Amino acid sequence: MANGTGSNCRSGPFVIDARATIALPLDTDAMDSITSSMTREEIAGLLGSDRLYAPGRDSLYTVDELMAGYESDAPMQSLDARLAAHVKACGIPPADVDEAIAQVLHDQGVDQAMRAYVAASVAEGRHIVGVLGGASTPRDAPAYRLAAATAKAVSEAGFLVATGGGLGIMEAGNLGAYFAGRPDDELHAAIDDLKRCPVYRGNEARYFDTARLITAGRRAGAPSLAVATWRYEDEPISQFATHIAKLFQNAVREDGLLSIADAGAAYFEGGFGTLREIFQDLAQNGAAAPAHQMAMVFVGTGVFGPSGSPLHVVRSLAGRAAPPFDDLITLADSADAVVAAMVAARRRSQLTE
Repeated sequence: MANGTGSNCRSGPFVIDARATIALPLDTDAMDSITSSMTREEIAGLLGSDRLYAPGRDSLYTVDELMAGYESDAPMQSLDARLAAHVKACGIPPADVDEAIAQVLHDQGVDQAMRAYVAASVAEGRHIVGVLGGASTPRDAPAYRLAAATAKAVSEAGFLVATGGGLGIMEAGNLGAYFAGRPDDELHAAIDDLKRCPVYRGNEARYFDTARLITAGRRAGAPSLAVATWRYEDEPISQFATHIAKLFQNAVREDGLLSIADAGAAYFEGGFGTLREIFQDLAQNGAAAPAHQMAMVFVGTGVFGPSGSPLHVVRSLAGRAAPPFDDLITLADSADAVVAAMVAARRRSQLTE
């Protein structure tokens, strides 16, 4: 871990590119020293060690690592919160060339570590199911409880749950996996404790502390993966994930999460981010060979049942594909129905290999 404490975002002198109409920052520190034959470790060495993060990182994060520095009376002093502030200060994308290279190098290493972890999971027979939905879903919402119950059932069926690693449905997904193998009553009791602080904004310390009290008293029942981003400063890491790929580039995070979910994805109600994921998933399925297409399960008849919902648009488009894959697009209202859809999709994949 790098030991730096500052944002380390230099703007550099500005020059005008004759081919463009905007001023561009000129940074000659690390850029001029990088060659195509260099290893990522050598490039990381050029970038220095005075950053909040290690550009050459090649492993996943843990909750404890990202929450380092956290105190109930200083909730924004965790490494996770400081890195989110760092991203905001540096700009998206960073104006400083060295910082841009450092972020890309970091994300490449973490992404590769995530894919190695997923490959090992699949080799052991634990295929990946994404649990996706709105970050704004409060802990006291029925959808939060259903998402947690679904993730618990999916984990107990032998799948690895993967989420976006943030709030709302994402947190519920990691929570459900955390309680895999335990009585359902224990999960519901935990949700009853969590919902005493239903929303994050304005209640940051209490939101974290209610979750940390739960994890302090028990070990995770099953592993779960969080594929998260520092792109959004109000989206802290889920306290219930056991393995974390946290990235600077949200586009890498979105593509990575959907590409590893080889068994399928369960979609709960969400906003524009969830809508983007749905159609990105559809595009990936449309481009994939039948053996590599995955289930898309829309959870909640009240949300996705009405005509014109994303479910119906996706199913219609999938039915017109060559070959069609609309059989993979289903509607579910229970955890058991989601598990059944994922199992059926895996069986279909095996038959078409």
